[in-house]
Amino acid sequence: MGTLPIAAAASAVTLLVGVVLGRFLRSGGALTADLGAVLSGVPDAAVMLDSEGRLVGNNDAAVELMGPLLEAPNGIIGREDLIPRGILLESIEAARLSRVSGQVWAGRVNYRPPGGGKSRVLDVRVVPAQGDSTLVTARDSTMDQEREKKFRWEVDRQAPALKGMEWQLEERTAELARLSEQYFQLFDTAPAFYLHLDDHLRIVVINTSGADSLGHEPKDLIGRPVWEIFDPDDRARVKEHLGKPEGLDPHNTEEFSLMGGNDKVIPVLLSATQVPDPTGRERPGIRLTLVDVSTIKEHQTLLRRISAELEERNAVLELKNEEIARADRLKSEFLNNVSHELRTPLHAMIGYAELIHSGGYGPTTDLQRHGAAGVLKRGEDLLQLINNLLDLSRIEAGRVDVQISAFDPAAVAAKPLETTRMLVRKKSGLKVRLINDDAPRLVTGDEDMYTRILMNLLGNASRFTETGTIAVSVCREGSTFVTAVSDTGIGMDEKALQFIFDEFRQVDGSTTRKYGGSGLGLAICKKLCDLMGGDISVTSRVGQGTTFYVKLPIHGEEVIARSNARDWTQHETTISR
Repeated sequence: MGTLPIAAAASAVTLLVGVVLGRFLRSGGALTADLGAVLSGVPDAAVMLDSEGRLVGNNDAAVELMGPLLEAPNGIIGREDLIPRGILLESIEAARLSRVSGQVWAGRVNYRPPGGGKSRVLDVRVVPAQGDSTLVTARDSTMDQEREKKFRWEVDRQAPALKGMEWQLEERTAELARLSEQYFQLFDTAPAFYLHLDDHLRIVVINTSGADSLGHEPKDLIGRPVWEIFDPDDRARVKEHLGKPEGLDPHNTEEFSLMGGNDKVIPVLLSATQVPDPTGRERPGIRLTLVDVSTIKEHQTLLRRISAELEERNAVLELKNEEIARADRLKSEFLNNVSHELRTPLHAMIGYAELIHSGGYGPTTDLQRHGAAGVLKRGEDLLQLINNLLDLSRIEAGRVDVQISAFDPAAVAAKPLETTRMLVRKKSGLKVRLINDDAPRLVTGDEDMYTRILMNLLGNASRFTETGTIAVSVCREGSTFVTAVSDTGIGMDEKALQFIFDEFRQVDGSTTRKYGGSGLGLAICKKLCDLMGGDISVTSRVGQGTTFYVKLPIHGEEVIARSNARDWTQHETTISR
């Protein structure tokens, strides 16, 4: 129960008690325990005064609140008793005039209890009763006032927050209105047909763009059976499909045809679901979504035509690829045959040149030996070119087998390095050295291929390096070993590094004229590394030199077997671990 109903009930009780006491006193009854019993029915502190203002009765609440005031001489509580208690004179006079005039008076006064203590706030009522008696009640409203102050303080404190909430509410209301407008705009302009049907399959709602596609206004379609917008051949199927709304699944679609404006047939995918009435007063309806698939069908037709054209072009490309492969095989066979035909007379020419140079045909002059040495050098260069062509043609034809054996990579690297040292002995400012940096003692792989790779790399290094160092280092790196061939030669730029392993490619024409070479050595190195299950990479800077890194597996037979890149022959080899 709230504060106001309690106060109203207390006032009613006070008035009723005043009437009863007035009648009691007018009847001349003595103040006995019966008067105390009547006053005890008043919920507040209550005292009863006679016509002269004498105290004739009080309840226990009055004793607790007023204490010594009730012991005033002659039973009269005067101004001199009340003013020291903090009660204002105007309130005392108002209460006296109420008793004299017979009018009820109510007011709020501050009251300091006898004996000290915290000041209290009292709601006082003066109720003139019959028989010139007066009932005075006092309710302690101190807590009510404190609660009221606290409530007002809390309201003031929460006012900014409430104002902020009010602003947020206004903003969200505006946002909701904006979103609603966007939703309805999206609904009306969406490139699909959105319909809501009642339980008799009549159109209740249809979006504007959907109605426009049918050549109607939305209002012209509302109330019409939905099957009327479909092609006549599909209407029976539509009725059957929508006839059991409880079994509709929005994830299942079925194709139908609509009758659009100008009798245009529109193929659509239909999905439907049952929608219950939010109020529960109507039977469930049906939400219908129709997606125009005309463009999709046109694209499908176009894709089928393109697919047919691609198949035809692929067939032509396959024929072209076969022709290219056949031409490539013929090229490889031609290179192989020509190389073999050139090697025989070239070996003879080199042999004759060696005999002349060594004096096998008799004494020779310095000029003759110099000429023979030139022929011998050019013949060996030509033989190297022919050997490279043969190697390349055999690799491309798949006629190179990886011969697996165990070898010491550092010891194998020392042999081509010694050959290189002999070739560059006339370059006094050039040093050749081997760095054995934690190299594995034994590896398995093709020793001959490994040697040919090093010979090609060292040949390039000796050709393009005049001073400084040519170095070969071998080290272990996990399950692989890395052989690095570095030089301090002319180096290459970034552009050249992109095609350095291509066949018949060199940095530029000037290097071909000045340094020689066919552009096949690095291509062969790359293919041999691939055959052995490894890789080759390069770093270089112009004017500072070049370093090639050959990374090969320590157990080459395992890697080659897993890759199944080429057939290879396993030699029986005993390897000490």
